[in-house]
Order: sequence, then structure tokens, then C-alpha cells
Amino acid sequence: MSEDPSRRKKAVGPTYTSSRAWKVTSTVGGRFPNINPIFTPDKNHFIVLTSLELRVYSKTTKQIVRSIPVDQINEVTDLQLCEQSTSFVVIARSTGKYELVNWLDKNAEKIVIDVKFPIHKIISRSDSELVIYSEKHGIVSLTKNVESGEWEGLTPIIQIKGAKTFAISASKKYIAFYSSTKSGETISVGKLDKSYKLVSEKVIKRTRAISSIAISDKGILAVGSVTGVIDLYYDIFGTSGEPLVRALKWHVDSVLSLSFSLNDDYLLSGGKERVLVFWQLETDNTQFLPRLEGDITDIYVDPNSQLYALSLQGDQLVILSSIDLASRFQVSGIKAVFSKVPGDPEKERKRRRNKDWDQINVADYTTAYYINPQTKHAYFPTRNGSQIQVYDTTRDQQLTVFSAASAIQTGKVRSESVIEDPIVTHVVFTADGNWMATIDVRTSPVIDRLLSKDDKEINLKFWSRNQKSNEVRWDLATRVSAPHGLNKSIVDIIPTISGHGFITAAQDGGIRLWKPANVDEIASTARTVTWGVRRFLPPTAMTSTAVSVSSSSDGSVLVLGYESTLRLIDGVNFRAIRTLPNILGSRVRHVQIVGSKLVALSKTRLVVWDLLTNRQVWSIQVHSTTHGKRLLAIDTINETVALAVNFFARDFKVVSRLFIFRLDTPMPIHIESHPYAISALNHLTGTGNFSFMNVNGCISQLSSGTKAGLHRAGLAVIGSANSEENDFNSGLKSLYEAQKREAKIANPAGDDLNTTIHDQVLSIHSFDRVFDDALHITSLESLMEGVLSITSPRLLD
Repeated sequence: MSEDPSRRKKAVGPTYTSSRAWKVTSTVGGRFPNINPIFTPDKNHFIVLTSLELRVYSKTTKQIVRSIPVDQINEVTDLQLCEQSTSFVVIARSTGKYELVNWLDKNAEKIVIDVKFPIHKIISRSDSELVIYSEKHGIVSLTKNVESGEWEGLTPIIQIKGAKTFAISASKKYIAFYSSTKSGETISVGKLDKSYKLVSEKVIKRTRAISSIAISDKGILAVGSVTGVIDLYYDIFGTSGEPLVRALKWHVDSVLSLSFSLNDDYLLSGGKERVLVFWQLETDNTQFLPRLEGDITDIYVDPNSQLYALSLQGDQLVILSSIDLASRFQVSGIKAVFSKVPGDPEKERKRRRNKDWDQINVADYTTAYYINPQTKHAYFPTRNGSQIQVYDTTRDQQLTVFSAASAIQTGKVRSESVIEDPIVTHVVFTADGNWMATIDVRTSPVIDRLLSKDDKEINLKFWSRNQKSNEVRWDLATRVSAPHGLNKSIVDIIPTISGHGFITAAQDGGIRLWKPANVDEIASTARTVTWGVRRFLPPTAMTSTAVSVSSSSDGSVLVLGYESTLRLIDGVNFRAIRTLPNILGSRVRHVQIVGSKLVALSKTRLVVWDLLTNRQVWSIQVHSTTHGKRLLAIDTINETVALAVNFFARDFKVVSRLFIFRLDTPMPIHIESHPYAISALNHLTGTGNFSFMNVNGCISQLSSGTKAGLHRAGLAVIGSANSEENDFNSGLKSLYEAQKREAKIANPAGDDLNTTIHDQVLSIHSFDRVFDDALHITSLESLMEGVLSITSPRLLD
């Protein structure tokens, strides 16, 4: 990120310094990596590895009783309870190290052992021997040199090339590998003795594509296919030659997970149907647990087969009793949906091998993240699209998940996947946090080439917070279909500065103010309140996805960003006042009025513009993705701007930096480095702090160490905030009253392009008006007059 040379200004007035000690004060949330959880022997605790830390949950209270930090969780490949001492867990890593962590004491020192060989699963561990599974080398045995203390003596047990899936029985007597080569797909099944030496091996050729495998203590192999059929192989190592095959049919799509109960009486399976299926292998009876909240991607059985743990798409863990299939408790992580997640650094290195090095040219890794200004609860549209997760960042737990739009509650398989659920695109709250507006969009499925395949169903909904309920509950008050007209998407929505109201901006540049039909009805039951349009700005003939709107602190002035144009709108009658100079230089991402200044983010710039003097304060060059506004947050009280920038490190890992600016200088007052890509950034209302979330779903708070207030040269001037606000309001009102008298607005959508502007910023788009009518330019003189009307209008007066 560098300052735009064409926009550089000399410093005018005093230089302000930061007296704040910015630091990350807390980190919560996280997601669940594909690592098996642990049931403690007494069944009173449940140990889970998240993308943030190792957590110990109490089965009785269903709360986190212990959190143990774990570094570089992306390197963790296996988690086990230590057989020698159950107060320790073993954490294996792909780097060739494993750690012994005391889960009963978070302050106990970790024991790190380096075997210098990549570990993907530990099969057996002792002080002198280690049996592990490695994706590249299969199952190998390592012995420890007593004299040097180094692990050496690598002994291969089973070597499988191209292994994609690995399964081992609970007794560690049988193992199975699924591999795919040019010659076809095969499953290699091995039988081990007590010293983990290979006794016998059998190769099974497959005709159906494989999605999951499991093997029991009796040597029964279960293979799930992408077509939904489960094949059971019996008597694999028998003398009859080929094993006996039995097919189980219920699933209609890929079988994503398989697991045997410890007595081999039951086979558990799950997939995209969101139904857990119990197969009683002797009687052929089946039982079902339907309507789970996500696709079942993994099934874990505790050592005594009393509890089952289901992983639902890496967002949630559900603990069930094997007796009555009742849920004992649920553990939920952050269910936000990311535009994209960073890929493997090595693949990125190869992809950019012959390209110019560009650190900031990264993909869009953002996600939708909203904060209720009153409760400070986090809101996330989930993977299901139509649901919203409410997360308490103080207690670090999910509060609820509610449906913001009607959708199919069961899983969708095969052709049903083309029927898309409604997607919640926006969530916004009033200043007091008692009203919420959501926008959901449903697209028509591509079926039979109907003429309506491009139609969109757009709903604007107003919700009232149920203050009588002890839980988080929102009641729907009003639903508005096609709020800006048929197939016209709402690109931006903001709350009014005071009172209850929202302002929406559509893809055609139209603006609408929404308020309750009767202000007195606010105190009545939420469902009796009807919301409607109070004022509107007519749309244009164009359509664009680059639209943003902002309101001044008193609501007298609006700024509408449309493509690369900024227009001032009268906040009282919703009429256009004039067009600002082209300070963006590219498509707008976000605009916001802060005091007497305008902060504008475009695809290539971050600009601060003084609305009173009509001059640019500063501008810097940035690279902003489509959802770049999610990486910008503004503290309107302290007048600070936070900008997150993701970029490639030298090892092609995506890292980030968080820049804190004041409005009077492009020099950051603080830079916070972060080892992962940042996906969302918000300001915590009523504080001087910012909250940001990374691609691992971890929410961190960057604290300034002070309460909300202005700090100049180390002196708090909180008391002057009100006087400055009043000065701005009076100055802004007088300025735009004069503008309106001068412009004599006759056309609500008209633009005053001939306004005399000092220090106007020019770009390649500044002369579009001159050349739009190029066919009627009859001479060079008329062409020069058109150019001078843009560059030096005073010369023509």
C-alpha cells in the first residue's frame, strides 16, 4: 500500500500523534478442522481442537472449562488421548513433531518431540518406538536411538502409492487404504499383529468411485460411493479367495462418512441428506436421525461406544447418546461463509512462477460480519444461506440460529442442488439495536430453460427485537417484496443516524427512506408496525453493482456513490444537489461521512475529502476487491479509519496488516500485523476499538486502550466533540443551502457539472462529458472550449 503521488498534499496545520497503545486484547470463535475430537475416559469432558485453540468442554455445564493455546493449527494432523497417561493429549503435526499437552492444567509446559518425519496419524507410541501413518510413505515404524536421543531406524510396514483415504479399526488390527491410479481405483486392506507388523494383505479393485471407507475390529470393510451405495466386504482374508460383498442402499448422494460401533453390530453413515443412518448388520433393520443442521462429514465413536460425535460441515459438533440418540450437547463454531479461502502456498508459487511478483493482488477472502450496536453480538449469514447465526463474543458461544427466509430444511441431493435457498445479503441495525433490517435474494433455478430463469425474488424485511424474551429473538414486523421494483437488487442499506429508519440504495442508483408508518406505533407490538417508503430519489437508466450511500450526522445531507461518481443529495427532500469531483478514479466500494469529511473507498484508492472546503485532505493507493468495504471500518467519534490489507508473504502464504489512520493525515498511527488473511472488519460502537475476523473464523479485538473520544497530541478533547459537531452541522447546512439556491434544482436527478471547483482532481473519466457528443464537434476551437470547461472554467467566464 502506497500513497498515490497524484493525490499527495502538503501537511497543513498541526500534526496529531496517537497516545493510544493499540493491541489485540482478545480472540474468540474459530472453526473445527478435520481433526477427531476426544472423549475422556470418565465421559465428563469433551476435548475439541478448533482453529484457535484446544478446548475442554464440561458435559454437565456444556461450557468451556479450559482453553489451551496451540500454535500453527493448520499443521495439526491428529489428536489422541495419551495411552500412558490420560491427563495428556498427543498433538501430531505434518512437520514431523508431536506434542504432549496436559489438558487438566493449561499452564503446564508442553513436551515437544521431533521425529523429523511427517506425521498424519499416530498408530502406536512408546518411549522407544513410534508407528505412524504418512500420506507419502504409508505406515512406517521409527525407533529411538538411546545414545543420541534421535528418532531413526525407519522401517516401512505398508507402502501405498497415491493413497487418498486411510482407515484403521478401533483395535488397530486392520487397516485400509484407498488409492487411485491410471489403472483404476483400488483398496488395500492389511492385517497387523500385536507388534504392528503386516501379517497379510488383500487388494480389492473397485468400479464405483469412492467417497469414504471404514473397517471394523472383525475385518469388515465398509466402502461408501458417490452414488450413495455402501458396499460391505466380509471374509477378506478367508481361504475362499474373493471376499463376500453386500450392498446397503438408502443414500441417494455421496456417502460422506462411515463408522462402526465397537461391537460391530451397527454401521453408522451420513451424507448430504443430513440424516444419520444406523444399519443393524445382523437383522437388516435401519434407524434414522433426520433434520440435522448440516451435511454429516465425519462420525466419531467413543472408546466405550456410549457416545457418538457428528461433525456437520466443520461448523458444528453434535454429541449423541448411543442409547436413545438424544443430543447431549452441541458445540458450534463460527458459521460464516467466506468468498474464498487461501490455497496451498506451494501451488500458488507454481501458479505465479512465470508472472510478475505482485504482493497485494490477492483474491477476495471476505465474509459478511455484522455487529448489533447495543448487545455487541455478532451476526453471520450461514452456509445454508437463509439462516443467521448469532454469536456472543463475550462468552465465546453461539446463542442461536434463526431463519431469515423460508427454505428447505432437509438436505438437497443430486438435481435438488440446483434449487438454491434464499441468500441473506445484508443485515443492518438501528442505533439502539432494537430494529433489524435484512435483505434476502432467491434466484430461479435453471429448469427446462424457462423464461423466468433470470428472475430474482428480493425481500426487504424489518424485524423487532423481542425484549420480553430472555433469549435472542427477533419478530418479523414487515416484509416488502421487490422494494425497488422487480429484479432490482439492493446494493447498500444503512440505518438513519437517529430514530428508527433505514436508507436503501439499488443497482439503478435509486434511494429510498424506510420508516414506520406511524412513529407512535413503535411502542406497540412489533407485528402491528408497518414500514413504508417516506422519501425517494428516482433511479437512473443505468445499472451497477458499485453503489454506496451515507448520511451526515444530522441527516441533512446524503452522499451517493455510483460507479466512479459521487453525488450530494438533500437529505430532506431527496433531491440531487451537485456532483463531487472525480476523486475515486475507479468503481466505488464504500462512502461514509465522518464529521465534516467524506471517507471514500474505491477499487484503487482510499480518499478523505473535506466537504466544507471542497478540497481533498489525502489519498492513498489501495487494491480493493469486490467486497472491499468489508475490510474498512470507521470510528466516527474518534475520527479514525481502520483498513485491512491482505497480501502474499515471500513464502506465498496470505498474511495481512491492519492500518489505523486519522482523517488529517495518510500516515498510519498504528500498523497491526496478522499471520492470516483478514475477512471482515467492524467498529465496536461506543468504544474506540475495532473487531476483525480472519479466514479461520477467529474474531479478535484491536483495542486502543481508551474509551471513545478524540485524542490530539496526547490530550483528550472529548468535551469539544459536541461543539465540533454543531459547527459542522451549521457549516454544512449553510453550505448546501447556498448550493441549492445557486443550482435552482429543477430536475431531481440533475447534476451540477459546471460548479467552480478549486483543486479539482482530474482523471481519464473527467473528459467523458466533452467526448460524449464527439460527432457534433465542428472545429478544434469548440473542442478546446469543452476541455477548458473542465480544466479551467474560470477562463471561460
